[in-house]
Amino acid sequence: MKARQSHLEFLASAGAAQAPHVHGSLLEHLLGTHRLLSEWQCEEHVCVAGLFHSIYSTSLYTCECVSVTRRSEMTFLIGERAERLAFFFCASARPGAFLEALEGASLENRLDGTALPVADGDLSELVEIECANLLEQGLGYTFLNKVMQDRREGKIGLRRSIARAVETALHSGVLQG
Repeated sequence: MKARQSHLEFLASAGAAQAPHVHGSLLEHLLGTHRLLSEWQCEEHVCVAGLFHSIYSTSLYTCECVSVTRRSEMTFLIGERAERLAFFFCASARPGAFLEALEGASLENRLDGTALPVADGDLSELVEIECANLLEQGLGYTFLNKVMQDRREGKIGLRRSIARAVETALHSGVLQG
């Protein structure tokens, strides 16, 4: 699935093309994350959330292109489900918080300390986005290894396409962290 022009224009106007990221600009990273999710045939809202996953900043990436006070505007632009995932990505102490929440812990909002009401389906989708996010950067060996262990133990469902991509990256020796 190709990214919508209106989404690309918004990201450019928000400064994502100028915001530095690990291997280039934030926009390049967001597009790469979206591309992986699309290749893995994730649902459209997951792909769109991947395109916007760091727009509010995250626990690890502190550049804020859009303030969380603009959530209603973002919901109008990208849809409720995609915006909710992008917000959870921002508000969580990721990546570990997603796996902890899958094991029964609540997902804590790092911005205000409250518990985030998150459904199991949301958690699985957040893990999918995190896998794409980390693989796109060549990072996350420890997290991705734990995801695969949890998959083998039946604690998490993961699309075969994602599992293959993660296994390939884990065995290639290219991942850091």
